[in-house]
Amino acid sequence: MATTIQKPSASSSSTTTTTTTFPASVFRALTPAAYLHAHLTHSPPIRPSTRAPSDFRPPVLNTNSLSHSAGSAVVRTGDTAVVVGVRPEIVGVKDIPGHAEILKASQESAGEAQDDRVEKLGLVVPNVELATGCAGSQIPGTAPTRAAQRLAWRVREGLVGGGVVDVEDLEIMWDRPVIGDEESSEEEEEDGAMEMEEENKKVKTRGEVVGYFVLYVDILVISLAGTPFDSIWAATLAALRTTVLPKAVYDPELEMVVCSPLKEEARRLNVKGMPIACTFRVFEPSRFKGLKDEKKTWLLADPDEMEEELCSEEISAVVDCSNAKLGTQIRKLEKTGGWVMGAEEMEQVIESSEKRWAEWNGLLEEL
Repeated sequence: MATTIQKPSASSSSTTTTTTTFPASVFRALTPAAYLHAHLTHSPPIRPSTRAPSDFRPPVLNTNSLSHSAGSAVVRTGDTAVVVGVRPEIVGVKDIPGHAEILKASQESAGEAQDDRVEKLGLVVPNVELATGCAGSQIPGTAPTRAAQRLAWRVREGLVGGGVVDVEDLEIMWDRPVIGDEESSEEEEEDGAMEMEEENKKVKTRGEVVGYFVLYVDILVISLAGTPFDSIWAATLAALRTTVLPKAVYDPELEMVVCSPLKEEARRLNVKGMPIACTFRVFEPSRFKGLKDEKKTWLLADPDEMEEELCSEEISAVVDCSNAKLGTQIRKLEKTGGWVMGAEEMEQVIESSEKRWAEWNGLLEEL
């Protein structure tokens, strides 16, 4: 950006021309909306990050980086970096209020509705922490922000509502000894007294839930440069796919659940599906002074920090293309703020999300 300044000469009435050039960083700081608009009006349009409007930042994934976690992952997209660790803990059914009623209700509705014990029993507990200094707004000594609480709620909603974790993988079963047939009726006992005497000598077992694994998902955002949820969700999914649970058995003598220290007896947590989150923003220049006459809008995929501040309309999509028979499953489609997005733009969102899913699937399917 150049500004021309004309100053009168001291010896004559003629004028001299002085040209002052502002660096791009100054242009961006003074008028960020005009700065972004100047890039997008190029042919073809390009963002300040050198990405096209539909381009996502390339992901980088590392797993099992935390030695004291059952599963962990580090994800970096652009300048946004997230670390996730999974800590399994055991809770007995005696310590869960109302467990018998919840278990009975799930057994009665088996086959008719999705088992909601993961939600009702609180078996998945995500926690998001925005590290001090990860962004300019994160200063030392402050309480957890609403942004961190909302991110944790969205992660929990995706894991629990999306059925990513199966409750059967978290159950700890015990084959409880049963003497005879407890379900026999009184009439059958009278008619077959001799047979029952023989049956009473045999010890049978019945599967009984004695406890659950509770997964504490600890999420630390160490660098925040826009679109945190996409990175958090991918890191959480990767950490769960690498989570290993020890073999847990119930000891009736100790009346407690004990875990085997042998690695060969441990098992991988089964993660259902491959849902991937994608975030988009709509840049509407007419909202800003000096750009009121601009009617065109741009749909920006995976916005960075500056683009998030300039865009009021957000679209969040969660898609899963892991089932070839079902095709693309839209797990969630949410829009907040603004009125620009229509059916055509929503189709672009889904198409871009499918491409992003393929990119993440190439990294996650090997875990």
